Amino acid sequence: PHWSSARDFFKGQAKFLIKGAGDASKMSPDDINQGDVGDCWFLAGLATAALYEKDLMNQVCTKKDEALGIYEFTFRPENRPVKVCVDDGIPVVQDARGKRVAYCKSRSTGELWPILLEKAYAKLYGSYKAISGGLQAHSISDLMGVDYSFAFLKFPNKHAYVNPSDLSQFMSQLFARRGRLGC
Repeated sequence: PHWSSARDFFKGQAKFLIKGAGDASKMSPDDINQGDVGDCWFLAGLATAALYEKDLMNQVCTKKDEALGIYEFTFRPENRPVKVCVDDGIPVVQDARGKRVAYCKSRSTGELWPILLEKAYAKLYGSYKAISGGLQAHSISDLMGVDYSFAFLKFPNKHAYVNPSDLSQFMSQLFARRGRLGC
């Protein structure tokens, strides 16, 4: 991909947050669309965090200057705050589908928060390639600074930790601890 300023790519219509039709708030899990990076685990964690934490953007995007196109995000790997600054340059490709955002994009044209949050997360770990493949629980932890645990369902002929019949009890205990649930 090559890089383009979001303002140029979206012809002056770029905005950090846009309340789309049907969105309960400006930041909606439905805004997130995966692009050409294998980071569905991160995007699923981001969608889960957006669903549960209505104030997530204020917790994660700690500073922004939309006029200058500069944004600071705070992640919490191992529950310690790490600040990552990015500009509004976005990865763009030209292919048979036309000129498009290469990686994560929003369903609302010109909305930047999913694009820039993915970019900052890639920068935190060194590259987009570095975040290709992972576990949703790690992204939720990095976004919200919470601990996580796993429950694998037991299916015939497979190893597991939680029988499907015990899932209800597991989920009740999880929610009692104010835990977050993802798949």
